[in-house]
Amino acid sequence: MASKKSKNDNPIQVDEIVGEIKDIEIDPDYPVFTSGIVCDLINVNPWFLKQLDDEGLVSPQRENENSTRCYSKNELNKVAYISNLMNEKNLNIEGVKLVLQLQNQI
Repeated sequence: MASKKSKNDNPIQVDEIVGEIKDIEIDPDYPVFTSGIVCDLINVNPWFLKQLDDEGLVSPQRENENSTRCYSKNELNKVAYISNLMNEKNLNIEGVKLVLQLQNQI
């Protein structure tokens, strides 16, 4: 746990300042994960996320054109699913689009 020193060198615990936050529920559509976090969690490269955005498969919210992409939990799961289709099932982007299109018809 992160801590900092007070003036009298007694460590102050972060939990003492902000309280317990483990039980906070976040809407699965609320964008909270930056592209760097998504890359770390799913083990993909930033260019992969950009490609998905360019192809319209996953379009994370942005405040403006220059701001950071932020992904929701649902988008994170979709990126992981697409990555699995491409890496484990050897599908290309067009194959992934077809699979997602067929799944949406069901």
